[in-house]
Amino acid sequence: VDTRVAIVINDKTRPVPNSILLPSLIAKLMDYGVLEQNITFYIASGTHVPMQPNEYQLILDDQMVTKFRISAHNCDDKDNLCEIGITTRGTPVMVNRSFMDCDLKIVVGDIELHHFAGYSGGVKSAAIGLCGRQTINKNHALLLDHRATIGNYQDNPLRQDIEEIGKLIGVDYALNAVLNENKEILQVFFGEPLSVMKEGIKLVNELCQVHVE
Repeated sequence: VDTRVAIVINDKTRPVPNSILLPSLIAKLMDYGVLEQNITFYIASGTHVPMQPNEYQLILDDQMVTKFRISAHNCDDKDNLCEIGITTRGTPVMVNRSFMDCDLKIVVGDIELHHFAGYSGGVKSAAIGLCGRQTINKNHALLLDHRATIGNYQDNPLRQDIEEIGKLIGVDYALNAVLNENKEILQVFFGEPLSVMKEGIKLVNELCQVHVE
């Protein structure tokens, strides 16, 4: 199958258990006939300094580093950014050009509480991690809204802007884990990104929130 697959993974700043999640995902893709040479890992850097090739082993095992094409996103590399639209909140969506050329787009990460996006996970790895600095800055300016706070999802303007960016980009699937305080996997969710977020948030809330009168 000539389907070009993009697998978006977080950089070294996120505790995602790639060594457990990725082999199963790769095996499933190959069951469907996807060729090794048509799979590319995109490291979601956001505005972080892009990881260098000698750091890839920090987030991927040696076999994957050897077998697959890996691209560390650079939010300031304007030659590899394309503008695909603007969100209803006025965020211009500049996204990694080679990622956009892929036929199937999968994000891999974890769902946890986030201090202004409400929750990490879902399309965020691509909708922030693979976008240009202009997109990220405009989105993050929404953190000035009082609803852009930890544990708020539905009416969090910053998080909902991220969801809209994800739709414009066309993220197909999310593979997300929920971890405990020891970074051990409690549950893994796979499917359409919004459904993954809905189910993952339920578990995160059970783990991390208590009702106060």
